[in-house]
Amino acid sequence: EDRLKLSAMIRLVTTLDPRPEFFWINAARMVAYDVPAWRIRKSGGYDALTDIQKSAIDEEQANQAFEILKRGLDFHPNTARLPIEIGQIYLNRLQDDALAAKWFYEASKFPDAPEFVVRIYAELLRRQGKLVEAYKYLTRIYPSLVNATDYQQSLVLERIKMLENDLNITNESCYEPTITKSRKNLLEL
Repeated sequence: EDRLKLSAMIRLVTTLDPRPEFFWINAARMVAYDVPAWRIRKSGGYDALTDIQKSAIDEEQANQAFEILKRGLDFHPNTARLPIEIGQIYLNRLQDDALAAKWFYEASKFPDAPEFVVRIYAELLRRQGKLVEAYKYLTRIYPSLVNATDYQQSLVLERIKMLENDLNITNESCYEPTITKSRKNLLEL
């Protein structure tokens, strides 16, 4: 729970060998999730601080975690893992659906992006009331799910059908699924 020592160790480890993504991701997680809990506990606990004070700590620590991950992107520019982690911190620590969506979308562009990134991005659009945008995204991306499991494909198709219902899309206008192209080609459209 020594923040100065933690910061020094993070810088040391990532400077000595910046290759393992594990170090960047776990360092950011410690700074974004563990450090706020330590700071709040040292300040008397969750009941002793106002929501504004707790939010300020969360935001400060999240920003430090973002700095770590963005430095990591310099060494790992071709992987989805670091943008996903930035999105996760925006989503889980700061409850910022708009910025989380931005980073999940960025992560979805990488060939190594897990299929769940597509669903999370669309769900974050839906939460923001961007139903048409979520629907267009899922129907555009669905054909790229050639390597996804049947389970992943069925989940995305289920989300498309839910959005069609929410948008009152008539049966004759409903999406007819096909799976033919790669995700990379579809994102470039």
